[in-house]
Amino acid sequence: MQHAGGGRLARIALSSSKCKGAMRSSRIGKRGSLGRNSGHIHVLQCSEKSITCLRARVDHSGVVVDKHITRHGDWSEADGTLQRTLVEFVETQNLSAARVVTILPRHSATVRLLELPSHDIEEIAGMVELSASDFVPYSPDEIVVSSCIIKKLPKEQSQVLAAVVHRSVLDEHLSLYQGAGLAPESIYLSTACMLAALEYPTAHGDGTVLYGHTTADSLELLALCDGKVLYTRGLETDASDSEKLCTTVEQALGGCERELPQTVSGPVYFSSGDQPCGSVIDQIRGGVNRELVENSTGLRGVKKGDGALNGIPLPEIGAVLLAQQDSPYSVDLLPHSVKDHRERNRSRRLLLQNVVTGLLTALLIAGAFGQAVYQRNVYRDELRARADELRPEASRVALKRGHLNRLQEQVTRTDTVYEHLARIISQTPTSGLNFSLFAYEYDKGITLQGRADSPAKFGSLIDQLRTVGKSVYPQFAAAQETYRHSRMERGKNVWEYSISIQFPKETGGSNE
Repeated sequence: MQHAGGGRLARIALSSSKCKGAMRSSRIGKRGSLGRNSGHIHVLQCSEKSITCLRARVDHSGVVVDKHITRHGDWSEADGTLQRTLVEFVETQNLSAARVVTILPRHSATVRLLELPSHDIEEIAGMVELSASDFVPYSPDEIVVSSCIIKKLPKEQSQVLAAVVHRSVLDEHLSLYQGAGLAPESIYLSTACMLAALEYPTAHGDGTVLYGHTTADSLELLALCDGKVLYTRGLETDASDSEKLCTTVEQALGGCERELPQTVSGPVYFSSGDQPCGSVIDQIRGGVNRELVENSTGLRGVKKGDGALNGIPLPEIGAVLLAQQDSPYSVDLLPHSVKDHRERNRSRRLLLQNVVTGLLTALLIAGAFGQAVYQRNVYRDELRARADELRPEASRVALKRGHLNRLQEQVTRTDTVYEHLARIISQTPTSGLNFSLFAYEYDKGITLQGRADSPAKFGSLIDQLRTVGKSVYPQFAAAQETYRHSRMERGKNVWEYSISIQFPKETGGSNE
């Protein structure tokens, strides 16, 4: 897949109807829940040239660095050397059960800077998803799209960072980490991570500034001006080859100067994520015609532990801020199908845990029940002995109670009007039907009137009354409809109805 790396500012004006459709259909680009909110965050990056891991504590007021591990080498992904090295690294650093996020390099994605007519992130996500086919020649099923608002502009406009990645690129990225037993909870775009680190805690009014960042195999250039992104580009390179690195930097700077003539005139603030920044600047300084300065701006988000850093790992610092939800520039490219699959697996594990817990609870209850049965048998034997003593007296009491019950049955009133009303209500649909009249005639019957949203509702009530009339309440067996009439209310069809219930003569009515 070829990924565009240009920084052209695309302006898109979508109609309101298209925006509304985007709101209904889009789910891509929304920030998801992190799942775990305690412990440490591990930002892991892996390539054929280096493996880095930034371990930070969750603090929600900046980045608290515990340690920053870098490992350099020359590992081929084709022959499995890279996979084996990553497995060894994960085992050595005890990352198998850790909370891990990864970063996708800028050159692996198609990135666009857009101005869209909304301040709502969900609307913007829908607009970007609908427009993604304009950026790459692939169908929606083949790509993953994510976006974030860079800056809210006047007149309900927003500058938006949108990223489109072919699904195969993300599958390869995930398979490498999954092969080492890891399940990254997020895949952040490196550009968004740099934004999060450079603009922490909010955008800074530093004027137009050009930032460069290198890793062992990539270069990224980012131009910012008062919270807006003017230019972004990512290129593959080899940081160990000074000549190639200088050529790559010149290529990126040349593209920026062509796109932003007479805009970026100051120094380039450089940083490196896996080696000291000074050595990288020394490599580049002789091969470019720009002043290069070490970029300490990216450390504004580090609250504690900056002494443990190897260089200035801007994307890793930004990834921690994004994982803590301390920055709004979240461009998470983890496919939604992967998130859904993990959610299903978590649900299955939770169900299994509940089943095991239920079985253990059942065993405990069974043990307690056995003990209770034993105590009950002992107590029962005691009661039987006492009952033998009281049985003659109890017989006399039971005989008198029988006489009283027969007298009570003769004076008890049954089938009152309230009981009939309660029985009818118990057969009534839960919604869509009401009563406006309940007319009761002693020893004759009942008339019901009311309104319903469809004939099926009072038809169902009649059927229910006839059904219980055949087996339980014979007074309802002759329930029948006497009239129905429909009319329009507030644009809806409403039915007025009447139901007659005649009591059978052999059963009679009820007491008033």
